[in-house]
Amino acid sequence: MRPFSGIRPLFERIKELDRQIGLATTCQPDELSYYGSILGVFDLIDAVACGEDVKRGKPHPDLFIVTLRRLGIEGRSATALGDSPYDTMAAAKAGIAGIAGALTGGFSREELQTAGCQLAVESVTELLPAVQQPQFAHSE
Repeated sequence: MRPFSGIRPLFERIKELDRQIGLATTCQPDELSYYGSILGVFDLIDAVACGEDVKRGKPHPDLFIVTLRRLGIEGRSATALGDSPYDTMAAAKAGIAGIAGALTGGFSREELQTAGCQLAVESVTELLPAVQQPQFAHSE
């Protein structure tokens, strides 16, 4: 396993925009630690909610709700980035205003958009300019 190309520059740009980054993942803590060592971006993440923090995973909104609470923000001032319809459905149920998806999870653009993605891109690198678009540049 290796990180998606462009993930660090994306996270760095989000931080340059004075935004917080939260991670909502169904991983358990041991898996999260392993993936964290591979991704090399955990120093840029402000809050994490993982599988042990909730009773129900995606498409239920619980992981996003916990992450938002830990970030101290409301969904309407947040943007979710994911790669599955389950990410999208969970984010929408949590009241997250901007939802973008990358086709890296094996789902089609149509599947992501049907689930509620406002933007579906081929790769993480395409999200870099997207985070600056008005629908994804929320202010708190």
